Amino acid sequence: MISLICITSCSKIYNKVHKEKIIVPETIEKSKVYPKSEKDQKVDHNVEYKKYLQKHISNGKKYIKENNPQKAVYEFLKSLQAKEDNFEAYLGLSLSYFELKQFKESYEALENAKKYKKNNINNKDYNMLIMKLNVFHFNRLDGIWFNEIDSAFNRLVANNPKNPEIYYIMGIACKQVYFFNRAKSLFNKTNDIGKGYLDLVHKEIMEIKTIEKSNGLNENEKFGLYSKVNRGDLAKLLVNEFVITNLINPPYSITAKEKITAIDIKNNPNRSEIESIIIYNIKGLKPYENNTFEPEMPVTKGEFAVILEDILLRLIGKQKLINYYQQKQSPFIDINCSNPFFYPSLICTSLNILSKSISGEFNPQNSVSGSQALMSIRTVKYLLKSNF
Repeated sequence: MISLICITSCSKIYNKVHKEKIIVPETIEKSKVYPKSEKDQKVDHNVEYKKYLQKHISNGKKYIKENNPQKAVYEFLKSLQAKEDNFEAYLGLSLSYFELKQFKESYEALENAKKYKKNNINNKDYNMLIMKLNVFHFNRLDGIWFNEIDSAFNRLVANNPKNPEIYYIMGIACKQVYFFNRAKSLFNKTNDIGKGYLDLVHKEIMEIKTIEKSNGLNENEKFGLYSKVNRGDLAKLLVNEFVITNLINPPYSITAKEKITAIDIKNNPNRSEIESIIIYNIKGLKPYENNTFEPEMPVTKGEFAVILEDILLRLIGKQKLINYYQQKQSPFIDINCSNPFFYPSLICTSLNILSKSISGEFNPQNSVSGSQALMSIRTVKYLLKSNF
């Protein structure tokens, strides 16, 4: 009876695969090939069930090696019908769709694999797919996106530091978010390890040099080239990139704009944006007591965290962030819980808006580069859009 059901089910799926375009089904129903057994048959049932799953997974892997991704898809889908919480099957499905250039389906299968990764976090194929799909096909250019790629890169380097491909892909990711110095370093590392990337690396480095010298970027993208962002720059970025004037209600009347200004911005190129920001009375970006704004003063990482925290509190409210304010243990080695930068830094690092060093330092006194500021603001925009 079991064999008959299995053969019938396989036949239906086989016909479907050959008649229709292969896509990841929105919901994969569990197969009834192995219904629950009586107690005295449970052991035999589990053994046969595992054999059934492994058979299709093994067949799928074999077809991938034989460069036959379409048949591999069939095998992995068959395995998922019997057991949906199946990392190997979803990963194999993602690999197969990637080879078929069905990148949307590959990405969806990979997202499902993430749910069941457990002890498979260091799997080579899993991490390579994270990098390739995100960098070449789904580049959102925010901090969450970048940190996921960077984490996959670090895991791959730890397991195989001599693979030039991973340095090349990471270099592309850094280039996309204007981390040009790191990108060039990664491209050079690519050439040091393997000579097969000489032409590709040369092309990327020349493009970076062209961008650094050109005026072809829009006003917001140009921030990616700044080594340090000052208070005037940040005001402009918040108004033009974040469009803060459409998101937050000012505490003052707009008609009072002329009264709320600063004495040192008259000739500043960002005067209009600074005056707009002053109206919102943002913590960390207010005029000083002597009525100066100090537009040329570099913004530190700690100050930037304070500014971003205040914006988040106004947009989503404290209740949504309450768990962070209840934390009494610092994850930073250079900021304790009594430090005024503690909660802003904790919130921003926990939400992948800003990052701490591998050794656990936040470095609140460090300056903020244009690429860091741009990506952090885009991360906040993404979080708000996703209704985190």
